[in-house]
Amino acid sequence: MFATSNAWYTYSGNDNDTVISSRVRIMRNLKGCRFPAMLGKEEAESVYQTIVPVFQNISPAAAEFHPIRLDTLDGIAKKIFEERNILPVNLEPHFGMGVVVRDDGILSATVNIKDHIRLSAFYAGFEIEKCFVLAKTAINKLGESLEFSAVQDFGYLSSDIMNIGSGMKCSVLCSLPGHTWTNRIQKKIEALTKQNFDIHAYYAQNGKRQLGYLYLISTKSAAGSTDELQLKTMMAAIDLLINEECELRESLLNTQLWRIQDEVIKALSTAKNAYLLDAKDTIDLIFKIKLGINLGLVTGLSYEACTALLYQIQTAHIAFLLLNGTIQLDEPLQVDELRIERIRALLVQEVLKRAEIQFKTSAKFDS
Repeated sequence: MFATSNAWYTYSGNDNDTVISSRVRIMRNLKGCRFPAMLGKEEAESVYQTIVPVFQNISPAAAEFHPIRLDTLDGIAKKIFEERNILPVNLEPHFGMGVVVRDDGILSATVNIKDHIRLSAFYAGFEIEKCFVLAKTAINKLGESLEFSAVQDFGYLSSDIMNIGSGMKCSVLCSLPGHTWTNRIQKKIEALTKQNFDIHAYYAQNGKRQLGYLYLISTKSAAGSTDELQLKTMMAAIDLLINEECELRESLLNTQLWRIQDEVIKALSTAKNAYLLDAKDTIDLIFKIKLGINLGLVTGLSYEACTALLYQIQTAHIAFLLLNGTIQLDEPLQVDELRIERIRALLVQEVLKRAEIQFKTSAKFDS
């Protein structure tokens, strides 16, 4: 269930220098049943027992699916599902809630959480079309055994008005240092917002410091067009964003080489030598180093390794490794928080042990 060696975020993907991950989520509700928030205990149990067995009909990976009731999850397991964007954060428990997840995490679904089914497909890199094909195939297969609630010429019904229609939401997580360093990011956010996208930046908790140049870009509404058209619109917008980001990064080598190089050197030095690393600081360091890879300033490190670290350094992931004995820490740190921060530093340093700075001096000095 929590396998990491074949987890989706360890794979390669298209344009993974800019797009960290892609996700397509499709929601459905059973015909004749109230939405989950309105269900009593017996009704919720009936919905759960109706939906979960049908996942075994999804071929060819039926044996890889695992149904898990939410009330059986301990705190660490629940947090891992949150960190992998399978469960919403701070979920209020209700009757008949659960998840169904494939071993590699590429395909998963929640049951009785906001909607009866919210099925998601994840891939590393810009693979939104692959996510769509996988999710649509799976939901259609489920629809052969389940009758979904829909209105002709209007679409599928949802507890969330923004999901009424196709029931689909596409999202990509991007790292946009080119837009950020050239002060083009706000203009790009405004342009994407006008195209019916939501954009959320990653910020440090209780602060205004933006982390890793990371932005989550999602479709805002499922209404008004088919899922194929929504996918096409998303792909066109992100293709343009990727091309613009690559051009802006290249311009940094001629305009801000020394500042960029200094930022990358500091990040790599800190990450390689720190005794303790906080999760938020680590995310920021990883993607500053990744910018160095983008610009040819860092060698011995891959984009895939950076993406994997984004998930592997999360607190619950490390706590799970400690509990199951995968990681042993002999140092006398009695406070759990310090033990986790120490292990985080060791995990990062293992990945970065071959990473080196490749100095550049041929560009123009900063103005």
